[in-house]
Amino acid sequence: MRIITNSLLAIIILLASCTKNDITESGMLVPKTVAEDNSLPFFELSDKTKLHVQTYGVNTGDNVLIVLHGGPGNDLRQYQNLAELQNDYFVVLWDQRGTGLSERVPESEITLEQYLKDLNEIALHYSPNNPVAILGHSWGGGYATYYTQQYPERVKKLILVEPLPLNKDVLKEMDFPKIEITSEDMSRFLISTDFILPDQDAPADYLMIVSGIINDDGDYANADEKSNVPFYRYGYKAYRGISSDLGILDGEGNYDFTAGIKESFQKEVLIIAGAKSRRLGYEYQNQYHKNLFSNCRVEKIENAGHYMIVFNAPTIIPIIRNYLATN
Repeated sequence: MRIITNSLLAIIILLASCTKNDITESGMLVPKTVAEDNSLPFFELSDKTKLHVQTYGVNTGDNVLIVLHGGPGNDLRQYQNLAELQNDYFVVLWDQRGTGLSERVPESEITLEQYLKDLNEIALHYSPNNPVAILGHSWGGGYATYYTQQYPERVKKLILVEPLPLNKDVLKEMDFPKIEITSEDMSRFLISTDFILPDQDAPADYLMIVSGIINDDGDYANADEKSNVPFYRYGYKAYRGISSDLGILDGEGNYDFTAGIKESFQKEVLIIAGAKSRRLGYEYQNQYHKNLFSNCRVEKIENAGHYMIVFNAPTIIPIIRNYLATN
């Protein structure tokens, strides 16, 4: 369990002592979202929620690659190296509902069901007549598998970069970190200081950064990587909403993204995993995830940790490109 340090408590107390105007002014603690800065590229969903989107390449109608970032609650910034695929694919990077620079919404709107609808709407918008390729990293790998389970006919290629446990049984085999920042006691504290009221997203998102919750030592190939994983803005409510829906705040889990997938999706699945990633690395992926699919290949990346798309792009991008090129 991650222990909240005295220095973190001091920061929380300091934030709580600020006036509401000081702490919540747009752009003060964290970057503005697309709802606050109309210069940012966005995609508007049918329910009028605005998502931060960056696209690369030319959409020919049958070459769409949708990238799903990790978290839950992270953003698209660490996946920008994948723009190198734009000569062959139309690459769609986006911040999921309530994350990154996407519009903040009530936690009641952050559910697995809603996320499934969001992804399907994006896929149909960019590729209405053809299935899409999907790449998901970490939580995004679970998200991608869930979508494939529910809409197998809409997926032509599935790339999972160190996906989180894909069902509750596999979750039990992982050294799952219990993180005190998401405990009920901490949530009550945040509520008592107005941190996560509907208009208080910025302080809650900032708390995710200063808490160290997004920097776990076991995910890195070396010490130099820890402070260099880029991101725009973390989404506290997105982290808590999706984690609660998955039932993983306590490491138990109540989900299964792989039921029936062997029968419904028989195309080759590519899993990419790092040799130096502690929890979700090659040994874990090869032992617990490979056999969940009817046709799956696990690629081992030497000297790579969990964030290999950032730090090992020259190695993994050719692997992704070759996989996408196969029939």
